[in-house]
Amino acid sequence: MVERNLWITNPDAFVSIVNRDVFDRVQKLIKGRGAPPERPDAYFIQGMRRLLDREGKLTQRLLKRKRIFAHTYYKRFGSALRAYELAGYVPPPTTVKLVHTQRQIKLLRNDLYIRLKQLFSDHLRFISLPGQQLRRIVEIDGRLRVAVYLCRAVNNTKTGEPGWLLRVRPPERNLPALICTLDQSFSQLLNFYVFPPFGGTPRKYKQFREGHPWLSTGRKLGKLDDFCDIVKEVASQSENRELYIAVDDILIGVDTWTIILGKKEIALGPVGSGILNMMALNAGKAISRDRLRRSVSETLLDPHNLNSHIHTLRVKLGEEARKRIQTVPGVGYMYVSPDKNEESGWKVSSQWHV
Repeated sequence: MVERNLWITNPDAFVSIVNRDVFDRVQKLIKGRGAPPERPDAYFIQGMRRLLDREGKLTQRLLKRKRIFAHTYYKRFGSALRAYELAGYVPPPTTVKLVHTQRQIKLLRNDLYIRLKQLFSDHLRFISLPGQQLRRIVEIDGRLRVAVYLCRAVNNTKTGEPGWLLRVRPPERNLPALICTLDQSFSQLLNFYVFPPFGGTPRKYKQFREGHPWLSTGRKLGKLDDFCDIVKEVASQSENRELYIAVDDILIGVDTWTIILGKKEIALGPVGSGILNMMALNAGKAISRDRLRRSVSETLLDPHNLNSHIHTLRVKLGEEARKRIQTVPGVGYMYVSPDKNEESGWKVSSQWHV
């Protein structure tokens, strides 16, 4: 990346739309409306100390509820424990152990993803479902998605034997799952199992042990090299829901903001995906601008924003596919299938205009 002071610029390269003085004043106003100035570490440390004096303890939930700072601010101190230390708080041993366990599991998860990527570099990638910022699932060959669970060791199973705890994440219930069991010290992964989609059971938590009957509903992997083959077998035997809806030659992701057109995957984003879904699933029918705005946002979008999103959608679809998004004057927009582009009974305007 070239540093800004090395750029060659020409402020008068294009004809100005607005007067330079007006532009400079607006830029100054915009800058004044930006984020508040960055607060120093001492500000947050002092806030934690005041809260500690009132509550007698510090927790991440308490700090967030009292609006001292959110979890993202822990990075500036290195960790939550380091932040507590600077504020003069010594957390109980159970908290220290929990933080250490979470750190170890995170490292093991990253190592697992690296191993999978090395084994199946041409067939596998990691994606996040909508609403999941910190979690990733596995996608095989662009079609088959698999949830990944690292189950920590527990000692309080009903029989008193050592076992593991599974916490099911609701957005991933309808996906096949890779279950990985950890050793007692959280230093290594012991065994790998592939399960069909959980559906409604278990509800949220599941404790199991080696030899538990529940494990027989999955497939144990002899080695991680068998992951892709076993997942495909398990998925083919289960009633897994479709991940894509096919409209002509477009595959529309059910729970992501992407489509597959030909062999190319295109990320549309939440608004572009909502607009295309509404039109494609009503192919040949004119969709009003008001209906489109309501379909992609809880609040009505400004008409000019809708124009911009339509333009961006057409650009992403490419030179040929953009012709499918037609403007119906006085009504809105319509998706026209490729084979009916010339036969449509609607009087539509050129796709090059919004």
